[in-house]
Amino acid sequence: MSITLPEKFETRMKNILNEEYEIFKNSILSQKNVRGLRVNTKKISVSDFLKICPYNLKKLSYNKDGFILLDENLHMGGEVCHQAGMFYMQEPAAMIPINSIDIKKNWKVLDLCAAPGGKTAQISNQLDGEGFVIANDIKFDRCKALVVNTERLGLENVIITSAKSEDICKNFLNYFDLVLVDATCSGEGMFRKNPNLISTWSEKNIQRCCSIQKELLSNVAKTIKKSGLLIYSTCTYSIEENENIVYEFLKSNPAFKLIDVKEEIKQVTKPGIKINNEFPFEKTRRFYPHFANGEGQYVAVFEKTETCGDSKAVLKKISNSITPEIENFLKETGVEIDKERIQIKGNKIWVLPKSKIMLTNNVVNYGVKLGEFSNGVIIPSHSFFMAFGHLFKNKIEFSINDLKLAQYLEGKNIKMPCKNGWGVIQVNNCTIGGFHCKNNNLINYYPKNLTNKDIFE
Repeated sequence: MSITLPEKFETRMKNILNEEYEIFKNSILSQKNVRGLRVNTKKISVSDFLKICPYNLKKLSYNKDGFILLDENLHMGGEVCHQAGMFYMQEPAAMIPINSIDIKKNWKVLDLCAAPGGKTAQISNQLDGEGFVIANDIKFDRCKALVVNTERLGLENVIITSAKSEDICKNFLNYFDLVLVDATCSGEGMFRKNPNLISTWSEKNIQRCCSIQKELLSNVAKTIKKSGLLIYSTCTYSIEENENIVYEFLKSNPAFKLIDVKEEIKQVTKPGIKINNEFPFEKTRRFYPHFANGEGQYVAVFEKTETCGDSKAVLKKISNSITPEIENFLKETGVEIDKERIQIKGNKIWVLPKSKIMLTNNVVNYGVKLGEFSNGVIIPSHSFFMAFGHLFKNKIEFSINDLKLAQYLEGKNIKMPCKNGWGVIQVNNCTIGGFHCKNNNLINYYPKNLTNKDIFE
């Protein structure tokens, strides 16, 4: 299929890249997009993953967990290692924003435009089970991808919400250590990966995106605490959506300043474009496909230097929700959890993050769904198996090529020697799902709806 870039886009990019433009253009029109893979360290260490990894990988210099996938036409969604949550397919440049800074384990983080969840998972892994990240997406239907991906990866410190940025601002003032705004944009950086975006490109759409970007940044500025950080990122090249947005934000928010990204990020990016002498735009960074392995990306990191106004956090007071049924269930499985983390909403049982935060509004997932009450009996969720399976007493380990594992993933029940009660199926010590066994009959609790295996960034 022949691809033609819009004439106005070419003119704009020539003004940005000058003599580099033809190399850039060739990378878009003649080279294949680069696929990336990031190891999920909640489930498996990088060293252990590489011992069993069946793929051809190349290490990324700026991400200790990240790799370029060299195998072409490999369908990763159906791979057992993927279903066990060992990795997340993530475009290499998309890993840049979170790797631009060092995240501390106890941080309170907001990922404002989080779906499908790649950057949320990066943040969660760096928090190492501590702190928490609120993964928000204004479109409720996009939250499905967030639920599926955080569940598969076994992340226990992620809260999923579907709220407007202005509502989040009302509930949280001077609160977050880090806010990520991976903003809606014109998508110029994804032309090679998704050529269909070329036909929808227009300068009018750029202006529409700019309006959204300004509003998002204006709203979340109030939610960040003193010395807290704000990461703004796009997958576009337009100056209007990048440097101009940064300029207008700094003019309107003097409590913020641009700070440098980490040195390893500088090595694979180019400085932002200087539009005046007022601010150090070179601290912002541009990722180009002709300069490094990946698609287009822009990132700016701000630090808040002073507190503006009062601090506020609208949170729900947690209650003592532990019941004898829940206690017996946890005792049977062998999973030990701080009782204060367990909260009941209706017939659903939730395990809050270790920081025991419970939001009040627009919540999709409060953390890990332990399960539901059904006629007085607890039916555990796939989310619980995936997040806490490593703590279960009753484990069955299958090899990747075991026929019984294939049957399990097809949703079939299995007859085999097994301890009675709830248990988990594991591959290379990574949980892939749960079961209930009675008299050597393994009843399959692998979700029947796990048919969409390509919810990738």
